[in-house]
Amino acid sequence: AGQLPETLNRIMPEAVTDVHRAYINAGADVISTNSFGANAVKLAPFGLDSESEVFLAVSLAKKAADEADRKIYVAADIGPTGKLMPPLGDFSFEEAVNVFKNQAKALAAADVDGFVIETMMDLQEARAALIAVRELYCDAPVMVTLTFDENQRTLTGVTPDAALITLQ
Repeated sequence: AGQLPETLNRIMPEAVTDVHRAYINAGADVISTNSFGANAVKLAPFGLDSESEVFLAVSLAKKAADEADRKIYVAADIGPTGKLMPPLGDFSFEEAVNVFKNQAKALAAADVDGFVIETMMDLQEARAALIAVRELYCDAPVMVTLTFDENQRTLTGVTPDAALITLQ
């Protein structure tokens, strides 16, 4: 409690690698790094920086991938910052792009095969993450997922159709 899941990369690296191995053994051809919250906004209160945290996350996933008897792809996992953009909050779109650029730059430097931008509740934050990744690494495969409620709306009221059109 009170810790980021990414801290497990440091305090229990073998357990994290075992989770990757379990996915591979279950038949996964793509595994995602334990870097969901490894952005400056979430890491700063813990005195951690994105570059070292994502490098460790990628290295653990690559360790499991390298042990496999077939090609396993490592996808960089990028999650939300936890901040809200206007009109609901004061986190600007430009700030979001820069936070995600720093995280994506570190993930790409660790040589990932693609990116998973996931569990976004705000379309603008998902868009900021996608722009950050695309501006730096336009050829890498990218998958984006958003969270919708029972009324098929994001937290900020966006429909799946509107999200698809915007992200395309």
